[in-house]
Amino acid sequence: MSENALLWVALALAGLSFGSSLLYIWRDDERFKRLSKYMLYISVFFVALAFVLLTYYFSISELSIEYVLAHTKVSYPLKYKIAGVWAGNAGAILLWTLITGLAGVVFDYFSSERRMKNIRPVFTAMFFAFILMVVKAGLFSPASEQALDLYPNGFGVKPLLTTDLMVVHPPLQFLGYGLTIIPFVAAISYLVFGREDWTDSLTLQFTRIAWLFYGLGLGVGALWAYQVLGWGGYWGWDPVETASLMGWLALTPLLHILKRRHDRNTHRFLAPVLAGLTFMLVMFSAFASRSGVLGGVHQFARGGKKGLVAIVSGNWILSNIVMILAVSTLLTVPLLVYRYSKEKAFDLRLPKIYLGVGFILSIIAICDVSAFTKIFMVLSSSIYPSNPFFGSILVFGLILLVPGLLVYSLSEGEEGELNLRNLIKEDNTILLTVGVLILGAAASLILLGMGAGGIENQAAFNSRMPYFTIPLALLLIICSTWRTLEVRKIGYIITAGFALGLATYGIFNDLGIHGFEIGFYIVAVAVPLFQIYSIGSRYSDKIYSRLSGLLLFVVGLLGIILWSSAPSVAWPFGGFTGFLPRFIMTFLSSIVLISAFSAYKSENRNFIILGTLLGVITFSYWVGAVLSVIALLFLLKSWNNFSSYGFSLSKIRSLLNTSSRHIIHIGLALLILGFVLSTFMSAQARVQGLNKNGEKSALGYDFRLLGSGGEAEGEEFEHVYAKIGIYEGGRLVDVGNVSMDWWTGGGVTPHMMEQVTVVSTLREDIYLIPSSFFTEADGWKKSMSKSKFSSSSIQAASFQVEVIPGMNAVWGGMWLMIVGVSVLIITDFFKAKKSRTEKIERWKKEYKEEILGG
Repeated sequence: MSENALLWVALALAGLSFGSSLLYIWRDDERFKRLSKYMLYISVFFVALAFVLLTYYFSISELSIEYVLAHTKVSYPLKYKIAGVWAGNAGAILLWTLITGLAGVVFDYFSSERRMKNIRPVFTAMFFAFILMVVKAGLFSPASEQALDLYPNGFGVKPLLTTDLMVVHPPLQFLGYGLTIIPFVAAISYLVFGREDWTDSLTLQFTRIAWLFYGLGLGVGALWAYQVLGWGGYWGWDPVETASLMGWLALTPLLHILKRRHDRNTHRFLAPVLAGLTFMLVMFSAFASRSGVLGGVHQFARGGKKGLVAIVSGNWILSNIVMILAVSTLLTVPLLVYRYSKEKAFDLRLPKIYLGVGFILSIIAICDVSAFTKIFMVLSSSIYPSNPFFGSILVFGLILLVPGLLVYSLSEGEEGELNLRNLIKEDNTILLTVGVLILGAAASLILLGMGAGGIENQAAFNSRMPYFTIPLALLLIICSTWRTLEVRKIGYIITAGFALGLATYGIFNDLGIHGFEIGFYIVAVAVPLFQIYSIGSRYSDKIYSRLSGLLLFVVGLLGIILWSSAPSVAWPFGGFTGFLPRFIMTFLSSIVLISAFSAYKSENRNFIILGTLLGVITFSYWVGAVLSVIALLFLLKSWNNFSSYGFSLSKIRSLLNTSSRHIIHIGLALLILGFVLSTFMSAQARVQGLNKNGEKSALGYDFRLLGSGGEAEGEEFEHVYAKIGIYEGGRLVDVGNVSMDWWTGGGVTPHMMEQVTVVSTLREDIYLIPSSFFTEADGWKKSMSKSKFSSSSIQAASFQVEVIPGMNAVWGGMWLMIVGVSVLIITDFFKAKKSRTEKIERWKKEYKEEILGG
């Protein structure tokens, strides 16, 4: 159709921008600079226009377009129609391409032309490859008459995708994917052109925003799996989940190293390595989720059981993802080796040969990616015949790592030894953290390959977690304390972690090493308490400010846990269970937590007063109000020790910036603690034949069938539910509606599907999954039944009960990480803005003085 011309024009403009940017470098002509810049902007505009047009076609159900016909129905609400834009491969890649283009335009606009001169060619080349993926997909191709006759109201998507979270989860994930292009192209420009200023504050901010949205995407996906999809939990080590986690694990150390590189001009080669690794893992994650070659519940592309070569050869989108992944890998690492050896004055013959081989293989991948894939798979199968995926990891290791390590070894000293001391001689904690996270990503990749080959399962993944999470907890403790505590006191905290770990190991001895994990992470979460003690103990007259900070920390943390997981038990605000009230109360609890750091630093008593007042509201329980009032009394007792400078952001920026880093670390520790508790301390039971006016007990709770209902279409019910009262010791805990819905569309055989219900308390979640309902008209009807219900009057119900502790820690930890990085992004933005303003004013002053002096 003519709409495809929009993408062809965007492709041509991106190619023109790439060519003119190269001419600008060669000829240094301002006309080529303007041409490359404006052609890029216009190319992104045409991609945005194509996306808006596709969204409009979905909103009006324009079924004459094949892609729209395949991913929507006329009966869908508007939000689900719009979500259909990214429900398939082509639309999702278009969204990814648009985000990538917009990120490049924003980065180009705020960067100096001196920097963009070398970055723009790299970005436009990548953007061209992304547009090419969408162009070859034929996004606006017309639907056949046969398809329109078969599905006059649209084919639709799988019922699992018709949820509100489908509207937000993929866009958040692709925002994280798209923004990772910025540190990657900046790193490549450094490797090619030698620009040392590639890790400026703008690159760092883009990386932080990418980390934020990437994490949000993972978190919303986990929430979707937990509350809607009924996969038995929020994380199942599905291949797509694991692949996405690897990208986030690589992005996390990249943030640390970019910060060090920006502040201290260190890690000149580790930073581009991590930037390249992160982008490659993002590309791999996209391929894993969209090809279906690794199996799992994320099946977006048909034919997931086919071989890799067949999939790559038969799908232009997937083949281009493989091409971008291969080319970026085969060029980044040889460029890194070449740049390193050149600066070390090493003999350049080996790096030149290595770069030439990578270039030749890249040309093969660009011209015929299926041939490249065949070569790669033959090598993989010959190295590890039983699992070619695992063999592919070894192939990449041989091709990419061995030459790099050889050049590094030969350029280090006269004896050619691999001097590891040079890698860890400074910034030990940061480097160790980076090492642990990268090893975690590598281990996940290996386990992913073994899981795809049927060698490993979810239990095997979980059993290996402590070997990654325990060292990470140790590093979280060190990184959170080394600036403020003496080495001796840090040793005390680590000793306390080991002691409590051994205690919980003894208490929960049936959990094995996971019992030790619980105790160690409790100490990691409580690290700020030790810091409050240390800072307060330096000044004997500030004991009351120390105690005030301690109480506010407890109130803020418990408030976040309460409102992010179990608002229904928040007296007297138990009715505030909607998203907006929960968001507001969780946000206010975060302010309480930040005020704790203000208290132990004896800064801004006005901010602490605000924290105590909010603590009374947000924790809700009477004990929260009491603790907040006591914190206020301690504040009044030490009133003269506190500074007071209002609520100006410029005044409290330093406090917010410092506390945000601690909040991120606390959130990560709390998240992992919740993961251990929810994974290894959950219990399951089955309630069979719960009758009306009857009662059955399971896992310490009593269950009663209180009522039922449903929604009918004609004489048959497409939605039926049973009200289950949950009691503990005769006290009503909550009422949960277990239900079954009629699922159809998206190629799914019509059937009744169970809908999970989660009842959250402060202590644990009660997870209910219906298995069968009994009505007089239908008898016992199970989930997956191929017929609808004839009656909604349920006389008896059978369901599975799972009690899951620690879920409040999981959601609370995620929220803390989101708040922490958001505060960090905002405060650093205003800091950079203030720095630029001061620099301009200083230049103006110097200029005036020079003129007046002249």
